Amino acid sequence: AAAKKTEKKEKKEKKGDKPKEVEVRKPTEEEAEVLAAVDKMKKAKEDHESVVHGWKLKLKKRTSKEGKADTFDMQVYAPKGKDTVGALKKQPTSVLNVKRAMGILAPAPPSASAAAAEPDASPPAEAEQPPSEVAPARAALYYYKRSKRSAIAEANPEAAPAELVQMMEQAFEALSEEERAPFEEKAAADLTRYEEEIAAESAARAEKEAEKAAAKAEATARKEAEKEAKKEAKKAEKAVAARMFS
Repeated sequence: AAAKKTEKKEKKEKKGDKPKEVEVRKPTEEEAEVLAAVDKMKKAKEDHESVVHGWKLKLKKRTSKEGKADTFDMQVYAPKGKDTVGALKKQPTSVLNVKRAMGILAPAPPSASAAAAEPDASPPAEAEQPPSEVAPARAALYYYKRSKRSAIAEANPEAAPAELVQMMEQAFEALSEEERAPFEEKAAADLTRYEEEIAAESAARAEKEAEKAAAKAEATARKEAEKEAKKEAKKAEKAVAARMFS
């Protein structure tokens, strides 16, 4: 009994040591569609298999004992060649694991109190930059889907959102170079916009950091000057006192 209590306590402590996670960025439109499809598949509670933006989604019913509620295994596979950060290696998976694989979720930085309680002997690392506020560049496929979504949805009223996405991707792949050209041009223009905005954001951040550094240096210099002035004042007081009692 004592051994079991110790084991439970150790498990509880390990669970408590697990770092909290935060969303480090917002999902792109394609990622949001994948997450929405995963959530819908999970809630449907029926065998399902589809591909959304290269992500393979599966929901498979388990064999349950008579009288017991049905259970399902949800499986999600990242597109080939995409680094999943090991988040989807264990099956069944979850919506949170998909977010981890997309790089949307990450461990939260330690709190100030935790950092003070556990001093780090390693050299101080550079401060992490806050997430960029610049909207990501959109691919040609994004502009194609935006222009054709309504028409394809009207032509296929019974199709599920995941099926519509798959139809649009297949239609885009079938386009000739000439037919793709208008969408490629929009993507190229958006990439130029993205690069310009990133450069402007970086410059603004650098300027802000320089202002902070200058203000900090000024404050430090002012404190040192005040400290030195107090020292000189005390020396003068001692000199006056020494003359009075000499």
